[in-house]
Amino acid sequence: GVPLNSNNAEDSLNEFDVTVNSWTRIDSAAALASNLKLPSSGYRSNGGDTSAYEGAYGIYWNGSAITGGDGQDFYFGPNTDTLDHSPRAYGYSVRCIKKYDSVGKELAAIHATLQDYKDAGITGVTANNLDVVNETLRTAVANGENVDTVSDVQSIVDNLPAPLPAGVTITTPTLTATLVSTIDTTYGVDVDGNILLSSLI
Repeated sequence: GVPLNSNNAEDSLNEFDVTVNSWTRIDSAAALASNLKLPSSGYRSNGGDTSAYEGAYGIYWNGSAITGGDGQDFYFGPNTDTLDHSPRAYGYSVRCIKKYDSVGKELAAIHATLQDYKDAGITGVTANNLDVVNETLRTAVANGENVDTVSDVQSIVDNLPAPLPAGVTITTPTLTATLVSTIDTTYGVDVDGNILLSSLI
C-alpha cells in the first residue's frame, strides 16, 4: 500500500483525504482499483445484526477522533464520496496500513517494480530507467543518504541523467599506437603516461 503514517491503525482523516484526492475519480470503482483496495462492503447497523448496502457502498472508520463521542468515517458509493462522522456502535470497515519508516529503504529492499513506485506516488519511473532507479536508490541507502520520504525518492528520480535516445549507444575507441601518439601530441603526455598508455594497447 501507499506509505502513510498510520502505523498499523486506521488511517487518520488527513491521510484518507490526501490519499483519496490522489485518485483520478472518487467512487466505488476507484476505491476498489486504488492501492488501498477498498471494497464496497456496506455496514452493520448499531441496532442489531442487520447489514446493508454490501456491494454498493463502502464506509470506513479512520483514526481521527471528533467531539461528541462519534467516530470519523469515509463514505463512498457508485458516484459519491464524503468524509462524515457516526456513532461508534456502527459496524463500519477499517483498512489498516503498515507504516513505512523510510520509503526509500522499503523500495530498495524489495527491488521495487514499476507498480511499487506508482503505488508510492513516485512518477517518472519507466521500464527504460527502472534498473537505474533501483541501483541509484540502493546506493543512496548504502551511503546513508536521506531517502525517507516520497519527496526524497522523487528527487532521486528527477535528477537522474536523461536516458540515451532509442538506437543510440556509446562505444569506447580501441587504443592503438596511432591514438597514443595523437594523445601524446595533443596533451603532452609525460614518459610515465606514455608507458601506461602503451601497455594498454
